[in-house]
Amino acid sequence: MTIKVEDMAIEVAKKGDILPHQRKAFQVIDGLLTNEQRAKIAEVWRQPQAMPPSETLLRFIPTDKWDATRQGQLRQWLLQLTNNGRVVDQIVAWSGAPGAQEFIDPRYDYPGSLRPLPPGRYRVGLVEVAASGSFGEGLGRIWIGLTPLNPPNARSNFGIHLDANMGTSPGSGGCIVTKNEQDLQRVVGWLKQRNRPEFLDCVHIIGVPGAQTVPKSGLDLIKQFEGCQLKAYPDPLSGGDPWTIGWGTTRYPDGKKVRPGDVISQAKADEYLIEYCQRIVEHLSKTIPGWDELSENRKGALLSFAYNLGMGFYGAPGFATITARLRNREYDKVPEALLLYRNPGTNVEAGLLRRRRAEAELWMQT
Repeated sequence: MTIKVEDMAIEVAKKGDILPHQRKAFQVIDGLLTNEQRAKIAEVWRQPQAMPPSETLLRFIPTDKWDATRQGQLRQWLLQLTNNGRVVDQIVAWSGAPGAQEFIDPRYDYPGSLRPLPPGRYRVGLVEVAASGSFGEGLGRIWIGLTPLNPPNARSNFGIHLDANMGTSPGSGGCIVTKNEQDLQRVVGWLKQRNRPEFLDCVHIIGVPGAQTVPKSGLDLIKQFEGCQLKAYPDPLSGGDPWTIGWGTTRYPDGKKVRPGDVISQAKADEYLIEYCQRIVEHLSKTIPGWDELSENRKGALLSFAYNLGMGFYGAPGFATITARLRNREYDKVPEALLLYRNPGTNVEAGLLRRRRAEAELWMQT
């Protein structure tokens, strides 16, 4: 009996989802476990799981816009309904409390911090309606639970609801809150679709005012040639280092190298890609003469080139030709220059040549 209970609890941990009507039952199960079994289950919770793809997805992203409230500033977030990456509909919402809007490493966040929803992927629960008219102070009558699939910390009890007491205590303790009933009903409508979104991805990446934007054409090209693998794999040329994960990530944002055996979620893979591309574009904008004069497609071609060969290629040893073409603004000769960088005579030459040709073609689409 005990073994079956342990297996049941581990399966729930792997799934990362406990529906409201299952919570009490799971508490009973937990009471039957030994400390050793609880430790084993806790280890399952900590292990990163590869997230299933989803055509229809909710996305929660911060903006650089703010709302003034009687308690202080609240950041505007976009809660988006997406289909295959395309935004179908969106509303403006809040998360967290005034005075607690800063982003920190989620591993160091803690219950009661009142910060916004931590980054990661969440399973979207059913739409629940309170029988008594409200789920509690400030929660309103409609609750949509959000269960983190790989919790980065001990924070929990997240959901989507109306900010029912925004007049006296605006914001939330970390939940996503709408500013009016109409917006909440739009979200409810999204969840009544036949192809309802099962997951919500939250990222803590914003477009800083004055920052360079990441050209979509370059992002699409990177995805086309890098592909996305959620488990680390070795470099095809060396058979070892550098190990790669996600969309070609070899180092995490904290500077640590990707190691054999590493596994990440799709949300993390996308987050790492955008974060690194933002850094590349910021660097290229400061080093390449006439960057601001280039079209989005030309910026996209250089973004893909830099993502593949390093953001510091301009002026570096081994990159004399492409550097000269860009420095002298000989833009008609850039496509030919791009084709030079393909590691001739190696087992990766054919693949790199296809990529350089695609970058050259994108450059010429002015």
